[in-house]
Amino acid sequence: MNKITELSITAYLHLQAVRARAAEQLAAQDPEQGSSSAETAVIIAMVVLLAVTVITIIGKKVIDKAESISF
Repeated sequence: MNKITELSITAYLHLQAVRARAAEQLAAQDPEQGSSSAETAVIIAMVVLLAVTVITIIGKKVIDKAESISF
């Protein structure tokens, strides 16, 4: 497995753990209540962070490969 795949899996599992903890806390407070805006904001922030990280890693690899090409 390469680093990008490992990072993606790790980030996904972490995101799922955070979401599960937040859902458990909300269910303990009021079982009839849906997801809060704070939970949604945290999930969106984590997805954006994951996307930026993946794009940065892939971008660096593409730039490094492009710089190594000689004509």
